[in-house]
Amino acid sequence: MNILIAYGTSEGQTAAIAERIAARLMEAGNAVRLADLEGDKPEPGDFDRVVVGASVHFGKYQDRVTRWVAQHVAALNAMPSWFYGVSLSEAGGLTADGPAAAQAVLDRFLKTSGWHPVGSTSLAGALKYRECNWLKRRMLKAIVAKAGGDTDTSRNHEYTDWFAVDRFAGEIARVQSFAGLSER
Repeated sequence: MNILIAYGTSEGQTAAIAERIAARLMEAGNAVRLADLEGDKPEPGDFDRVVVGASVHFGKYQDRVTRWVAQHVAALNAMPSWFYGVSLSEAGGLTADGPAAAQAVLDRFLKTSGWHPVGSTSLAGALKYRECNWLKRRMLKAIVAKAGGDTDTSRNHEYTDWFAVDRFAGEIARVQSFAGLSER
């Protein structure tokens, strides 16, 4: 299978997750193309399957990802496609609402976009203080401090559950046909 993994990333964790998914899919014998939607605008119809990833910042996914999905929603709904959202909320204990907040953002995005992927998941991200400018670092620290999370801004803090990423990649690799997709 020829699989596209299109993503939006701000500090790099969504890209790292995309790379991990790509590695697992290639191990399963698939051809994979990674596309950072910051500058790359691939056509979903050129692929057999599509995976899209985006990270949550201040309650929403990157505009470039939401625009790309809106532009290609018909193609995405006509093929096996998946979505993964990356959020600090998914790590629990880092924000007041925890995983429920991450799931709410994901659900709202899918409903608003009209996209009906075969599967979706919310994954814990990373607190990459060192990749943020001074203002964003201060804002993140204040948000995380309220929830009792890691406030040491001298280093990054990773919360991604790589086993969960591997499970998600495995789900994608197991879909072998379009059977049943028209009944979604």
